[in-house]
Amino acid sequence: MNPNLKVSGIVALGVLISMVLPHIIILTTSKALETEKAVVPVNSTATQVQKSETAIVMNEKKEEPINTEEEPKEEPKEETTEEKTEEVPAAVEEKTVEIKKEEKIEEPQVQEQAPTKSYGEMTTDELINAITSGTYKLEYSSSYDTGANKLTKSKGVVNYNNHRETYYSQRVLPGSSLNIPGRHFADDGTVRDGEGYICVAASTSYLSKGSIVKTSLGPAKVYDSGCASGTIDIYTNW
Repeated sequence: MNPNLKVSGIVALGVLISMVLPHIIILTTSKALETEKAVVPVNSTATQVQKSETAIVMNEKKEEPINTEEEPKEEPKEETTEEKTEEVPAAVEEKTVEIKKEEKIEEPQVQEQAPTKSYGEMTTDELINAITSGTYKLEYSSSYDTGANKLTKSKGVVNYNNHRETYYSQRVLPGSSLNIPGRHFADDGTVRDGEGYICVAASTSYLSKGSIVKTSLGPAKVYDSGCASGTIDIYTNW
């Protein structure tokens, strides 16, 4: 091949490249700019989306204190509890007042007064009044404390309270015909009625039936007659 032709071909190729290359560079640069312009809006929209999201988050964070401020509105519940606690003591106080009133009603009690005099010091009328008022207690079976020289089976006769005392035994004179309610034998061997009076006999001119009399053995009631005037027969189981 001719060397001159080879050189001329290389020169022609160089000229062609120098002519085409600027156009290729310009085209490449314009495409790159267009690509950047196309990318910029996308990035701007993404940036706007991020800004809107951050704005929403900021707004949500700002709205949270509003919820925290509304929580203290539950305070009225405490007022209701205070009212309840104040009402309870009032009810308790009313109950205590009612209980005190009931206690005051139950307090008054009638107490038995002890006799101011002993059995031996009292007259027959004073003894009757003491028995009626309850200041002297009748004994159903126990022996009476008279402080006197008491009638006994061995003695047979004693003088007491301006009268003469003797006894008659129900073993000799049963006295079943006598109307003695609650008739029974006491610890001292006397026959007594249901109230605790010792059963005796006396002259009707001296004491009528049903009369109460003081004896050396205790309070007695007349259930029979047939004795000498001024004599009292005490009914016994001796």
